[in-house]
Amino acid sequence: MKFFRSIIILSSLFFFSQCKTVDLRFKLYNQPLVKLPQNVKQIAVVNRTILDSTKKDKNIVEAVLSGEAILGDKLGAEDCIFSFTRYINNYGPVTAIVPDAHKLRGGIGFFNTDPLDWKLVSKICRENKSDALMALEKFDTNSDAAINAMVTGANILNGGTGTKDIRYNIVYGFILYDTLTRSIIYYNDQSINEVARGLPMLSPLPTSAVKNTAIFIGEREAGKFNSTWYWVHREYYKKPKDPDFSIGYRRAVVNDWDGAIDMWLKCAQSSSRKTAGRACYNIAIAYEVKGNLQEAFKWAQKSYSDYGTKLAKNYVYVLQRRINNGN
Repeated sequence: MKFFRSIIILSSLFFFSQCKTVDLRFKLYNQPLVKLPQNVKQIAVVNRTILDSTKKDKNIVEAVLSGEAILGDKLGAEDCIFSFTRYINNYGPVTAIVPDAHKLRGGIGFFNTDPLDWKLVSKICRENKSDALMALEKFDTNSDAAINAMVTGANILNGGTGTKDIRYNIVYGFILYDTLTRSIIYYNDQSINEVARGLPMLSPLPTSAVKNTAIFIGEREAGKFNSTWYWVHREYYKKPKDPDFSIGYRRAVVNDWDGAIDMWLKCAQSSSRKTAGRACYNIAIAYEVKGNLQEAFKWAQKSYSDYGTKLAKNYVYVLQRRINNGN
């Protein structure tokens, strides 16, 4: 039995040593949804949702009618800008800072499309050594808590018990100001719908629910400035046993893709069509790893059209899709 087991192991080793290709796994990156100008290295983040004193009475009426959480908008807006800042500092391509004097007067109701005065933007950025200003211009919560209170109150009078769900909506808006060009480089006005579940029958919308959603909003907005990545698998050739081809393969193994390309370019001139075709294909792989899709596509095309290399046929279409999708 031991003899046959040894034969199987040796056969397996021989089989894998004879494999013509090896598997390559590497990261590909998508461009961020919002690309920052090169001059932006730090962002100052401010909260422009502080109510004008002349509008406070109006806001109280709106809060009662819309079923807002007590202090929900005020606390939520603060959580939103701080979560944005934390996320940028932890994962973003730049740094962010919340100035001590970060609370600016804004309005209520519709999104404030009136941009900040550029003198104020420049002043805040200069004082905080920042190149751009991110302003939370709108943060407004609405829910069906008021309607639920009347319905559940009637249910309780009729002997009903249990819990309820409150559906709520947060409308928010951000503007990113670039001080160098004095232009708005990002503008977003949208809403998010959530449900607070399992609440006591007469409970209002919990402030904690608004705060948690505000943190999520800040992180989601900050994430738009980051590149995203994913793993892909590619096969490339390690044979034929041409000395230059083998050197190129070993250089690729240690992540020296420029050196690998140098060796495979020599092999692409080989009188052997198989060697030349596989070298062209490997060069295409190397250029994709380096992020040069146009060169990768050119060499993959050459590998298949000139030499009929099997792996290159589907690879051409993979590269074409990546080029068309811009990633």
